[in-house]
Amino acid sequence: IEGMLDGIHDIVGLQLPDHTIVRYNKAGYESLGLSLSEIAGKKCYELIGRDVPCVPCATSEAIARGEAYTVQKYIPELDKYLECTSNPILNADGTPELVVELLHDITVQKRAEEALRESEERFRQLFNNASDAIFLHELREDNTHGRFIEVNDAACRALGYSHEELLLKGVFDINTISDKEAAPDITMHLVSGGHAIFEGTHVRKDGSIFPVEVSSHLFELHGSRVVLSICRDITERKRIEKAIFEANRKLQLLSSITRHDILNSLGGLLLFLDSIPRSDVSPDIRANLDRILSYALTIQKQIEFTHDYQVLGFQKALWQDLSRCFHKAAEQFDARTVIIEENLSGAQVFADPMLEKVIYNLIDNALRYGGPALSRISGYYRTEGEELIWFIEDDGAGVAPEMKEEIMQRGVGSNTGFGLFLSAEILSITGMSIIETGTKGLGARFEIRVPKGMFRLARDSKPGGTG
Repeated sequence: IEGMLDGIHDIVGLQLPDHTIVRYNKAGYESLGLSLSEIAGKKCYELIGRDVPCVPCATSEAIARGEAYTVQKYIPELDKYLECTSNPILNADGTPELVVELLHDITVQKRAEEALRESEERFRQLFNNASDAIFLHELREDNTHGRFIEVNDAACRALGYSHEELLLKGVFDINTISDKEAAPDITMHLVSGGHAIFEGTHVRKDGSIFPVEVSSHLFELHGSRVVLSICRDITERKRIEKAIFEANRKLQLLSSITRHDILNSLGGLLLFLDSIPRSDVSPDIRANLDRILSYALTIQKQIEFTHDYQVLGFQKALWQDLSRCFHKAAEQFDARTVIIEENLSGAQVFADPMLEKVIYNLIDNALRYGGPALSRISGYYRTEGEELIWFIEDDGAGVAPEMKEEIMQRGVGSNTGFGLFLSAEILSITGMSIIETGTKGLGARFEIRVPKGMFRLARDSKPGGTG
């Protein structure tokens, strides 16, 4: 029996009902740092420097109850947490003669529990002290949204509900009808990508509404899919956007009136120049008149060009299908023998509504400067890390190395000098960039880089192309 007890890693002790120790197993002596002779006649609590039994005491409770009893407690003298189980051995008349005590060290477990509680408390403080409303709800297997699992204090304040009231509600109880209609597309994006950012409208308890920007993340918690949504009140931002929109509208009106007046004046100037007979003037005057006419026509072309771009950045960016935009732009050209093709299906980018004009300019650029060798203009894309890169390239004359950066600058080019410059400006509104990476003599290639979060791909789409 002694050998069996010594093989047990936990402390096993035998003591009398008055707490006097009879003996310990090997683990007991090693843990206390004492020998059998040193503990002889001493009570268990005296071994750790106390004068009275511990409270609570497993041995005292086991004797009083006549059955095994377990307590967990911290022993500061040992700096340990112990689980103490005392089991009384009764004689024939039911009186305890001995007590077998098992001491199991649970310090590691208790420290982990304390760390977890501290972590949970820190999370709770961060959760409830956040200035943005935070909602946690389950996403069921059929992708329908369940009730709220948890909400923070900011969510309760924003919506006017108590914590208990809000936990009885679900996502669609605090959204408008238009948000409910948009939910399937947002949910699909969330499930496929694990994250979605969108704007919506929340409804308070009193029925009033306010705009929000929502950032939702999908993750797994205890075997269930859970959505964490951080919602920011953007009422002030919307007010500023409206003010900017109104200011831009007035500037656009002023620009339109000014452009109209300038074109009218230019029209009069061109009529006047056209009425001057060239045969009655000297060669020098004729050359000067031709020069004036050329300048006037350039001014007219530049003023007319601004009409296409007066709404640049004026309208909200939106998700646009690259393949559809490419086709709409290509349909505007009589390409004759040049083949215009694309492999952009399944790719969408978040861009200014003038994205189609960008593609138009790039195709127009290829047709204008591709030369006799031009036979094909292609559009395609590929992914690179967390970015999307889409290309429009041709097999024409290409761009000289020294001109690759200059062609993106304002006023460079033999036409208006604005096309590529403004294309770059349109793309930059939503963080896209454009560079020319083709080879002189083999063709031009414009490479448009789309950052993470500004593109999305259909599940069954595959990048493709010739680059």
